[in-house]
Amino acid sequence: MSTATTPRLHWDSAGTPPALRELLRGLAVDYPFIERPSAGGAAAPGLVLQAAHDPALAGFVCERQGDCVQLRYGRLSHAGRALGAILAGLLPDGARLAEAPAFDTVGVLLDCGHNATIRPEHLRGWLRRLALLGYTTVMLYTEAGYSLPGEPCFGYMRGGWTAAALRDLDDCAAGLGLELVGSIQALGHLEQVLKWTPYLPLRDTEHTLLVGDPGTAALVEKMVAFWAETLRSRRLHLGMDETYDLGRGRALDRHGHRSGLDLYTEHLGLVADSCRRHGLRPMIWSDVLFRLAGATGGHYDPASQIPEAVREGLPKDLDLVYWDYYSDSPEHYRERIERHRALGCEPVMASGVWTWPTPWH
Repeated sequence: MSTATTPRLHWDSAGTPPALRELLRGLAVDYPFIERPSAGGAAAPGLVLQAAHDPALAGFVCERQGDCVQLRYGRLSHAGRALGAILAGLLPDGARLAEAPAFDTVGVLLDCGHNATIRPEHLRGWLRRLALLGYTTVMLYTEAGYSLPGEPCFGYMRGGWTAAALRDLDDCAAGLGLELVGSIQALGHLEQVLKWTPYLPLRDTEHTLLVGDPGTAALVEKMVAFWAETLRSRRLHLGMDETYDLGRGRALDRHGHRSGLDLYTEHLGLVADSCRRHGLRPMIWSDVLFRLAGATGGHYDPASQIPEAVREGLPKDLDLVYWDYYSDSPEHYRERIERHRALGCEPVMASGVWTWPTPWH
């Protein structure tokens, strides 16, 4: 990063809260945060940061007089946002800047599930940028692009994430005040694995697992255990979206017809049980519940009626992630958010920055 117009920010390690010290050292890889010895010394050009952690404060307050910047912040993500504002030149001499976040959690899902896996050093650069924007959460979407022990087709020929590489990224994220959350697929979107011969017995359709098969249950258990042992986060996004052809492949040939909604809720119960065994809170994309319960086949069918038995049977520790990238109507989103709340949960909202129609993501 060029520092020609970016202020250098000097800070005293002894007078800086410990978590903020770690954040500043992590950011200094790319940005001009200068740690100086407590004994002082000759003044260098730039601003001098004096920071205090105030847990009761919602957001941050930043003031500048001359070269001195006073910062109070409630959470580490608020401090990161304030530092980003200072670097951006939003705090001129004599100014006061205060912000309070609208949400407790602000996250991004980075799509590493297509083509070759993103290099760790590139992803660490993303983490530093997100910390300066005040983010709290980063989901790493891999589908099956990770090296699952005993499953050589996971991440095959794509540079799959190893446990060691993920732990290093988790350490980097934690130092920046970010929660790194795994985001995988535990039912559909698994065509990059299911196309290989060893997984044909577990295949319902070309991209969907065979629900109810003991081999499927064992594979899901192995997936969940991997992420539980690898990352600090006690949350795991298991995907399970767009499985609209559920039960229409080998499952139909072997067991006859069962409704897609029945198969889906059965598998959801298995996934949730596995997460509980490993101390994780599961998240899933919510579209399939609404589409399988509808009559038109539409995305989040507004006429769908989720049966009361399904509603009551949803795992109580489950977070539903509402993804919707296609409307510009506020009322459209309000109506669908309320439909999620009617299921007894506060949804996680996922909008999208469109890169998926391009040859790379």
